[in-house]
Amino acid sequence: EQAPTPANVQLAGNQLTWTDSQYALLYAIVKNGAVVDFTTEPAYTVDDTKATYAVRAANEMGGLGEAANATTTTGISELLPAAVQADANVYNMQGMRVSNATRGLYIIGGKKVVR
Repeated sequence: EQAPTPANVQLAGNQLTWTDSQYALLYAIVKNGAVVDFTTEPAYTVDDTKATYAVRAANEMGGLGEAANATTTTGISELLPAAVQADANVYNMQGMRVSNATRGLYIIGGKKVVR
């Protein structure tokens, strides 16, 4: 039986993490499409934060499952305050309030909107 694809693979800074699976014997770290290392832990410290990473799980027979590409986290983890979410004013990307939104990218109600 093939090992399950790792879930929640994320790269934050130089830390690559994912959800551990009881069915994986170990994990293969894939950097720019090539296997570069193996680990039994659900975390790995990367040496190049500009590279693309993925993780593959291996079963007890050594067979590698499908690769799960890492998503990069931004460090922004909290929601906007309710006052900002309810704000119907229109702001440009510099945070300045504008009266009429022409073509471009704006912040309306705390969300990015393309017009």
